[in-house]
Amino acid sequence: MTETLENPLLEGLKLRRTPDPCVFVIFGASGDLTQRKLLPAIYSLAYRRLLPEKFAVVGVARSEMSDDEFRERMEAAVREHARDPFRDEIWQSLAQGMRYVSTEFENDAGEEELDRCLEQLDEERGTAGNRLIYFAVPPAAIAMIVKELAPRRRETHGWVRLVIEKPFGHDLDSAIRLNREVGCRLIGVNPAPLADTRVCFDPIGRDSEHRG
Repeated sequence: MTETLENPLLEGLKLRRTPDPCVFVIFGASGDLTQRKLLPAIYSLAYRRLLPEKFAVVGVARSEMSDDEFRERMEAAVREHARDPFRDEIWQSLAQGMRYVSTEFENDAGEEELDRCLEQLDEERGTAGNRLIYFAVPPAAIAMIVKELAPRRRETHGWVRLVIEKPFGHDLDSAIRLNREVGCRLIGVNPAPLADTRVCFDPIGRDSEHRG
């Protein structure tokens, strides 16, 4: 019988990085991508205890929907599309931090409502002003949304990271232009570091590098 020895080099090492508290904000949350991919992926992370302890999800889209209706729709999506078995206690823990904001993306009142929602979650869930923003919207809407978000982010604490769903523009020229617009709005300097803002939870981040 072979004896399994512990690796002495691992002693004292922290094997798993603890993710920062944050709110996962999904623009375009009423779409098919959110139901088939994003929420099932988030549930899988919760199932494996890979999410931050202090975590929340905010869906943003034009469709009229209450918080409860959004939760019900996402629960149905997770039941249908998640790879892991559905466990009610895991879902309830996740659903408690879920909110929905209905707005036109260029609507100032809607952005103010989103700000209030995020600030409330910071207080209730301890998310520390950190935002992971996923753009599940057409390329034409991305620069407009970032334009609205950027001034508000400069007035708050915490980090912001972006995940942009493909297509990123419709050709090379439009992709370069969009990268420049988003980078200058968000970072306020040379847009080259924009790629760094797409770092997020490892299981989502690796997948997003192929999709975004």
